[in-house]
Amino acid sequence: MSRHEFIPRFFVLPILFSFLIACSGPRKNFPIVDAPAHIQSLGGAPLLLGAMDRLGIEKTVLLASPAATFDPRAGGFRDYEANNQTVLEIAKRYPDRFLPFVTLDPRDPRKLEKFKRDLAGGARGLKLYSGHQIFHELALNDPGMEKVYAFCEEHKIPV
Repeated sequence: MSRHEFIPRFFVLPILFSFLIACSGPRKNFPIVDAPAHIQSLGGAPLLLGAMDRLGIEKTVLLASPAATFDPRAGGFRDYEANNQTVLEIAKRYPDRFLPFVTLDPRDPRKLEKFKRDLAGGARGLKLYSGHQIFHELALNDPGMEKVYAFCEEHKIPV
């Protein structure tokens, strides 16, 4: 399967959701926030902004992703830190339009330290892939995540 064959199926639900919103007519006093969206590169931001503008979407929650989210042939949970930086940079360039959620590897002993760094860099929440059979064998309630969850709860950070 080529990358281009995968992407249309991957984005069917967000596109359908956006289409339904657009067809329902304008909503006064109710800003539309789209969630979630995954973006692979800085170059994709203007395209996403154009679609958001056409559909009347005020903000979009960007979720950082491992490489396999964009190309299943990439395999494994890797390159997520680079995508964390990509979504943070996009949010810095368009602060009124995007809310960046970063991800982490639950097996990384420095995960909380890295997450705090990303929060200082503008992250607004945490996206987890734990429990997803493709990326992690760990359950969402893995004891190694307790400090991360406690930190998020204490600081009211959405997960």
